[in-house]
Amino acid sequence: MARTTSSPWSCARHAAKRRRGLCLLVGAGVVAVAVPASAAAAAVPAATEAAEPRAAIPCEMYLTDLKNQDVKSTWTFHVDAHGRPERATAKKLTVGDSPRDQKCETKVGNWGGSGFDGGHLIAATLKGVSKRVNLVPMERSINRGIYKSFETGAKNCIKAGKNETAYKSVVQYPNDTSVVPNKFTVSMVPKARGGSRGPEIRLEIPNAELTPKKKKELKNTLNEGLAKNGCTTVS
Repeated sequence: MARTTSSPWSCARHAAKRRRGLCLLVGAGVVAVAVPASAAAAAVPAATEAAEPRAAIPCEMYLTDLKNQDVKSTWTFHVDAHGRPERATAKKLTVGDSPRDQKCETKVGNWGGSGFDGGHLIAATLKGVSKRVNLVPMERSINRGIYKSFETGAKNCIKAGKNETAYKSVVQYPNDTSVVPNKFTVSMVPKARGGSRGPEIRLEIPNAELTPKKKKELKNTLNEGLAKNGCTTVS
């Protein structure tokens, strides 16, 4: 069992359910899960009750109280051993607007310095929350360029009837202390309800301004994958 602390997220301060050795901290729409070290990749049982008000997720560089935990807030977000967002996953992605927290988005972007946004791992227009678990310093031309194009491609697949599309964003950092990622690996597997899974669409995106050649390469890879899945390509 991963060690829990006497934090606002700990079992000691919340109504908790013991289930298969996991401590599920239940809030209205947010669940923090302490992941056993021996089963980090195991599926986490879904919470069935929402007994408490939504607990706040602080907009801080390091989410100390959420280290090595999954946080459920519409989608599932994993926080690494250093308290940084590491992964965002949606098993069945849907289109829809999530409320924006401009203050937190700006704060996170400022950690990257000039030319950075507080970028969503899963877009707010794909129901991605504007909370630190889903926000990282993202180079502005990436956030508003190829990363946004990938999100648009996912929306196109959903509009094409691929309403069971799996979506994931994995963050890579240059070292154990930096909060500014150096690379994103985004992927989706389009699938229509009752149909078979299409080929995976996967991009490895540096968190830096791209050369024209690299932009074209990534856009071509994206559009080839969209076309193979019967989804509208992006311009």
